[in-house]
Amino acid sequence: MTAFEFSVAALVIYRLSILVAGISLTYMGYRLFFAGDPKLTLAASLFAIGGAVGMLLSFSLTPRGLDPRDALSAARVSSVPDSVMQIVLRSMCHAPLSKDDRARFLTWYAAEGRRCP
Repeated sequence: MTAFEFSVAALVIYRLSILVAGISLTYMGYRLFFAGDPKLTLAASLFAIGGAVGMLLSFSLTPRGLDPRDALSAARVSSVPDSVMQIVLRSMCHAPLSKDDRARFLTWYAAEGRRCP
């Protein structure tokens, strides 16, 4: 599953759960309001307004971590070719790099969209 697919799935689950919670609160307010007890009308109004405001805010605001547009700008994940990994391991062991190894590494590094400092 890619980061974009995960963000979309998480956002759908988030929105559905908020929708169920908002409808539940609004329905509870509706039931309390028509219960006929004048003492419960304030509580009923608060439940109904709370459910409506919660649904409105959840559909107008998207949590920062669940925005699918952010998933597209995330860093690209790719596997490192074996030849590049050998170059990295050799350089970690302080062995000098040949010109071919350096050129192969710089080609891969440039293909990843990066620049050497």
